Amino acid sequence: MCVPYLIGWDRSLFPQCCMAVRSVKELSRTPTAQESICKCLERMVVKIGRIDQHRATGLAIRCRVHGSIIPTGNRFSCRT
Repeated sequence: MCVPYLIGWDRSLFPQCCMAVRSVKELSRTPTAQESICKCLERMVVKIGRIDQHRATGLAIRCRVHGSIIPTGNRFSCRT
C-alpha cells in the first residue's frame, strides 16, 4: 500500500497506506513482534531497492502513528 509513495511514484500518501501503518503498529506490541515485523519489512525494502528515505522517515508522523518500526532505508537496523 505504501510502496508507490515510498519509492516516489505517488506524490500523495493514500489513506490505505496509513491504515497499513496502523495495522503494523498494532501487531508490534512486544519487542519480539517488533523485531520480527521489522525484519520482514526490512527484507521487503531490500527487494524494492531504493526508497525515499525522507518519505520513509516521516511516514509514521504523516499517518499520525506514535513511533515506528518501519525501515527507513537499506541500512536500517531492526535490532531492539
